[in-house]
Amino acid sequence: MKVYKPPYNHRFAAEILQSKGLYEEIINAVETVERFDSKLLESHFGKLEWTPQYRLSIKKETEKKWRYDAFKKGVALEIEKGGQAYRDFLKFMLGNNLGKVDVGVLICPYKESGTDGHPSSVTIRELNDLRNILSMPILVIGVLP
Repeated sequence: MKVYKPPYNHRFAAEILQSKGLYEEIINAVETVERFDSKLLESHFGKLEWTPQYRLSIKKETEKKWRYDAFKKGVALEIEKGGQAYRDFLKFMLGNNLGKVDVGVLICPYKESGTDGHPSSVTIRELNDLRNILSMPILVIGVLP
């Protein structure tokens, strides 16, 4: 797949990922997969020693079992097929507030917006709407068809 470049970099996510040695690994992993398929992407990240379906450990009384599609070195990765990204942002915030997630990475289909030129204009609008409460770094990677 081809990655829309540059990815949308919220609160220095790309720089933090570079310092962890994961930025190029993530971009290369996405570009290596033939088509946008969450199972293929998860499998590929698993081969790179990311933990697939990483369960966020929180108190037992929590009703929901929160999971990330992949996790490595404090980086939570979610694959969004095109719906709203609010849930992914909330999962990133939950992990960050628990001190387990330093950076969130969201991989989503690129959608031509005509206005902002960034991956998935809906996702970027959501991120911009929430920028004052999303104090953690998040990288949004748009995948071109």
